[in-house]
Amino acid sequence: MKSFGNRSTISAHHGGAAWENSRLQPDPRVIDADVLDAWFDPAPGVVLALSQNTGWMARTSPPANCSLMLDSIAKAKNLDPATLVPGAGSSDLIYRILLRKASPADRVLIVDPSYSEYRHIFENVIGCSVHIHPLQEESAFRIDLNLLAKEAQGCRWVILVNPNNPVGKCFSRLELLEFQHELPPETWLWVDEAYLDYVDRPESLEHDVEGRNMIVLQSLSKTLALSGLRAAYAVVPRESARDIQSITPPWLVSLPAQIAVRQALRDPEYYQARYCETRDLRALLANKIGELNAFHVFEGAANWILLLEAGGVLGAEELCRRCAEQGLLLRNASLTSTTLIDSAIRVAVKDSAINEQIVERLQRVLST
Repeated sequence: MKSFGNRSTISAHHGGAAWENSRLQPDPRVIDADVLDAWFDPAPGVVLALSQNTGWMARTSPPANCSLMLDSIAKAKNLDPATLVPGAGSSDLIYRILLRKASPADRVLIVDPSYSEYRHIFENVIGCSVHIHPLQEESAFRIDLNLLAKEAQGCRWVILVNPNNPVGKCFSRLELLEFQHELPPETWLWVDEAYLDYVDRPESLEHDVEGRNMIVLQSLSKTLALSGLRAAYAVVPRESARDIQSITPPWLVSLPAQIAVRQALRDPEYYQARYCETRDLRALLANKIGELNAFHVFEGAANWILLLEAGGVLGAEELCRRCAEQGLLLRNASLTSTTLIDSAIRVAVKDSAINEQIVERLQRVLST
């Protein structure tokens, strides 16, 4: 376990190059395989609801306590409303909850590579001592929970992203509950399930938080195709939930977002079909990129693929730059990790036609 003190050379890297020209509509010339927005549209009921009474939704204040969204989540997921904390996207919850519950005196255990927002907020915003558990390419970036539990001694927080981003590994509910049981009594386990719905037979921990030092984060933006509307929730033990709700501003989530969440949760069959399609699309894309014989391909379990350039001829920065010149935006995953060398690229899964273009443009760059 490596300690990096309480300041990091890694900052949260979010991509977003598609917005450099302040576009107000899709650009068919650009393939944005950088950010992990859904490749599919929201459920038809969502699109219909957002297209009706648009002027009224834009000018009308939402429920101050996000009750429209939270009641829908509690009913659809069979969750206790007293354990739910609303968010305008998962990043809002990460900052609001951790700034409330963590302190500079806390020691934090984070695996690397993983979602860099956590390391950034603990090190650079709160000022905690962050300890990194490096994952190895030789073991396909597998997380050894037994070893991690031993390293958690003396830590106030353990952060896990399930499935882990960008390497895509996923744990079962039972594995994580056993891991949580092995942690010190004072240690909080934070589990980010932003992309869990994409996993085949996903097993959430959101029904297991009460009575445990556990927080589960759910991003409705990514899995319900609502990234532009920003909606999320956290499941938190009741006492802590009351504390976080006390600092949650009113009217946090917009009325269009709350209406969209309600309508989306009424059509689980639509989304399940899209998740199944995503798994098929991911497997095919991974095979096609593998046939280029230029990358070590890690398919993972969600809506992206991790590539490590074989031989490291160009490096991730140069490869992403050349792809951008071809209208293909990719994520330089090396910027988010001190473990990944400068050859790691994350590719978002798109529909079949766009995936073919991704492979074609990659091949074009590699052949020049």
